[in-house]
This record gives sequence, C-alpha cells and structure tokens, in this order.
Amino acid sequence: MKRTMIVLLAALLIPAALVYAQPGHPRGVCDGSGPMMGGGRGMHGGPGMGQGMGRGMGQGMPGARMLLRNADEIGLTADQKTTIEKMVTDFQMERIDKEAALEKAQVQLRTQMMKDDALEADVLAGIDKVTKLKGDLNKMRYSHHMAVRNVLTEEQRDQIKTMVKERRADRWDDRDDQRGMGKGYRRGMQDDD
Repeated sequence: MKRTMIVLLAALLIPAALVYAQPGHPRGVCDGSGPMMGGGRGMHGGPGMGQGMGRGMGQGMPGARMLLRNADEIGLTADQKTTIEKMVTDFQMERIDKEAALEKAQVQLRTQMMKDDALEADVLAGIDKVTKLKGDLNKMRYSHHMAVRNVLTEEQRDQIKTMVKERRADRWDDRDDQRGMGKGYRRGMQDDD
C-alpha cells in the first residue's frame, strides 16, 4: 500500500512541479492584466501570472491591463476601455471562485493521499477532479483572452504586435548591454545570417 501511495504521490507531484515551473502556473493565475495577461494577484496572495496565458496561448497578445495602461498608444475608445475594464472585473470574480474550488480539491486530495488506508479509487478520483478544475481554469483564461482580443480592431491588434516586438527587442538589447555585448548585439548577429 505504501509503495502504491508513493507512486501515486510521485505521479501527482511531478506534473504539478512541471506546471509550477511554467509561466502561468495555477498559483499565479491570470487576472487579465500584465505583459500578456498577468501581473495581478494569484492564489495565496502571490504575484499573478506575469506572462499571462503562457507562451503560445495568447499569440503574443498583451493582457487586458496592459492594453488599458497603453490605451492612448493603442487608440482604445472610451467604449473599448469600459468594456475591457468590465471584462477584467468579471473575469477576476469568476477566477477567484475557480481557484478556491481548485485549492479545496488539492487539499482534499493531499489529505486522502496521506491516509494509510486510502483507497486507490478515491485517490484517482481526486486526481481527476484536480485535473478537471485546472483544465476549466485554463479554458476560462483562454476564453477571457479571446474575448478581450475581439474587442480590438484589426488595426489595433497590428499595432499591439508591433509594440510587443519592439519592447521584446529592447529587452534583449538591455540584457546584452548588461552583459557587455553592446546594444544591438543580437540584431547584428541576425544580420550576418
């Protein structure tokens, strides 16, 4: 029984560790703000996702709060600002409920797994519940991101893509400069290719 519990615990903790190591892990749940959709409060009072939905899911699109911070540069109308602000608030309220349900399920699962007489079926059901709740949270993030994206015009999306690329290049230049490689080091190497 103890060997089964150790295997089940490892099967649960290894994927969890991998998830926590990724941008956008469940502890820093997206709140529709930040560089790609993070920067707000995550579970346990920590920072939000910071990189939003993770690389790829958001297709390089900034989060709602970043859009609001750069509203003038992007050219958001007053209606767009109001709509996005409401979407962020609604998302945060729903996110809190889903995070709480997830955290409760994780506590229940840990408690079940620590029992010497835990039934394998109960532990597996708990794992399924946690997995489903994480999936629901990720789906909700993606739906929110796409809803915010759909508020924007095609021109605004193009402008955002340009802005993101420029800021990304500036960050690389700053890193290269800190390492003593000089500004434009990476760009110069790309030009040689």
